[in-house]
Order: sequence, then structure tokens, then C-alpha cells
Amino acid sequence: MLGTDRPISFPPSMDPTSVPTPPRTAALALRATKAQFFFSFAVLGAFFPYLSVYFRERSLSDTQIGWVFAASCIPNLLSPFITTLLADTRLNARRLLAWLFVFAGIAMGLLFYARGFWAILLAYVLHRAMFAGILPLQDGLNFALQELRKGQGLDPEPYHRVRIWGSIGYMVPSFALYFLMAWGCPTSISLLGALVVCGLGAANLFLLLPTLPNPPSAIDEPRLPSLDAIRVIARPPLRLFCTAMFILWLGVTAWSTFYPIYLKELGVPVKWLGPVSSLSIAVEIVFTAGFGWIVERIGLRRVMLLGAGAAVVRLFLLAAVKNPTVAIAVQIFHGPWVLALFIAPPSFLNRNAGDRFRHSLQGVYAMLISGAAVMVGNLLCGWVKDTRGTATLFYGASACALVAMILLWVAFHEEHREA
Repeated sequence: MLGTDRPISFPPSMDPTSVPTPPRTAALALRATKAQFFFSFAVLGAFFPYLSVYFRERSLSDTQIGWVFAASCIPNLLSPFITTLLADTRLNARRLLAWLFVFAGIAMGLLFYARGFWAILLAYVLHRAMFAGILPLQDGLNFALQELRKGQGLDPEPYHRVRIWGSIGYMVPSFALYFLMAWGCPTSISLLGALVVCGLGAANLFLLLPTLPNPPSAIDEPRLPSLDAIRVIARPPLRLFCTAMFILWLGVTAWSTFYPIYLKELGVPVKWLGPVSSLSIAVEIVFTAGFGWIVERIGLRRVMLLGAGAAVVRLFLLAAVKNPTVAIAVQIFHGPWVLALFIAPPSFLNRNAGDRFRHSLQGVYAMLISGAAVMVGNLLCGWVKDTRGTATLFYGASACALVAMILLWVAFHEEHREA
């Protein structure tokens, strides 16, 4: 239970000499893990709602913005794979995650000072090279912690009850930034906010999260965990699931990159971009909190269909109705959307993970599916918006979500093989 004051012990297969300090309580470990999700998503909430507008203020065209976002996705193909592989084979996951926060914050500082297309592109790619490995590594660390809790006879905390703290963290910076911008601070203040939160995330990892053991696979098993993870994803149930998610991410990219610019084009002041984003997160929190209840009643397959359907309607309305009220009102569809994109996939993947490739399975998914799709999507979206306009962009994105929904309806089943 959350308040149980019992120490975490580690399985005999893990190297006991890798834990130099006495283990903390299970309750403290769980609180620190939730805090880590809070800080990691607060980094995104501090700058991402304003980022494309900030790039526009730095005189980048829509095509250049698309190129910056696409180039920043290149690390998504490498960082999750490398960092989760290192966590499963060579490096302590907690310390690795902490240093990723440190260097992500330094890169955000460089982006604050960057001027011109190439300087901005390089600084943001550097930030993404650090941050792209954080979320899958964090998921793997959380699932590893839950396995340790089960070994102690404690109930593991369901993923959505940990992940909800990420949703809360995403909301918090927008309110502070609203007042700072209302008092005259420029959009670039959001980058400094992200830098500060990166520092807080690193401090939580170094000081509060209990020391975790070094990976056993570095000692016991020469085979790469990533290869086992790829084999799992290549199996028919997961292969079909991942194909649908790749297509869904193609469509979602249009919203994540160009929605803030679209709001500004409709006359929404920049200082309101964060609160508008937080409106969607408030809806997300309700759905995330109820994820377990929803899955029990309608099943994972229908949760995925509901999320893809919400994406179809949300993106179609953005394309069909050019109105700021409608553009803001479609945030109500964010809850099912988030369940399908961010909550259900890590849990479903973890059902198929073994202890020696628990981190790597999350990393391979982030590399091959969401990372690759977002990179391709940004290249296409920037070009489509520049040459065909915003309406065509969102119509195309809605079509991608519809194709993903059909694939999930026809081909996806909840059955899986235990690894």
C-alpha cells in the first residue's frame, strides 16, 4: 500500500554490491517516482505549448518549423534505444535518468540564446537528444520498481495512478507562465521555465529516489535485450497494434506541432496558449484517473478505438470549422486521445516484457513507432501547411486517425503472450 513503511529488497539475481546506500521505504520510493513523472511532464508543459509560436517569433517559416521538429525527431530514433539498452545492460537507470535531465536543461539554455534557423535547429535537436530517452526510461524504471514491490509482497501501483502525476505536472507551469507573460515577459520565458524544471527533476533523482540495482543482464547475459524487445514487437498481436499506432501518431503530429500556431492565427493571445493547453490536460486527468475503471468495463480494445475516434473528430473539426471557440472546445476530446496514445500502450507493452528487457521494450517502441512517425509526420505537415493550408493539414491528419481506428477495429486483440 502507499503508506506501507517497508523496505525494498532486491532479487538475488541483481548485484547487491551495486546498492551503496541502505534501501529506502517502499512508500518513499513510490512518492519519488510519482514526483519524477510530475517533473518530466512539467518540462514539456513549460515550453511545448509555446514552442512553435516562439519559432515563428524567431522568423522561421512553417516549412522551417516543420524541419526543426522533424530534425528533433532524429534523436527519437536513437536516444530511446540507446538509453534503455544501457539501462538494461550497463548503467544504473536512476543515475542515467538524472544526467539526462541535467543535459536536457543545459540544451534548453542554449536554445534560449540561439538565433537563426541553424542555431535553433541544432540547440533543439540537442535538447531532444537528451529528453527523448527520458520518458521511455522513466516508464521502464517505474515498471521495474513495481516488480520490486511485488517481490516484497506489496501491491504494485497501477501505471495510470503513477502517470497521472505527469498530467498534473504538465498543467502547473502554464499558470505561472500566464502571469509572467501578462506582466510583459516574452515567450522565451517558457524556455527558462523548462530549464528550471529540468534541474528539479535531476535533484529528485539524485537526492530522493532510492538507489536501484545495476542491471543484471550486464553480468548474466551477453545477448542484447533490444533484440528480445524487437522480437516481441514483431509478433502478430503487437505488430498490428504498432502499425495502427504509427499511423495514429502521423495524424497526431499535425496537432502537436501546428495547433498553437493555428490558435494564434485565429486571434488567441500567446499568453493564453498555456491555459488552453491545460484545459485539455484537465480533461486528461479525469480520464487517466478513471483508466482502470474504464478498462474493466469496456476493455483495452475499445479504449483504443475510443481514443482513435476522438482523434478523428477532433482533427476533423479543426479542419472544417475555422473558429477560435471550436478550436478550444475540441480540447474535450483530449482524454480518450491520451489514453490511446500515452496510457494504454506502455501498460500493454509491459505485459509482454521480461525483466531483462523491460526498459528496452519501451525504448524500441518509442524509437520505431512514435519516434519514426513523428519525424515523418513533421516533414509532411510543414510542407502540407505551407503549400495546401491548415484545413488540408487537419483533414489529412483526421484521415490518418480514421485509418488507425479501422486497423484497431479489424485487427487488434488484447491477447498477448507472456515473455
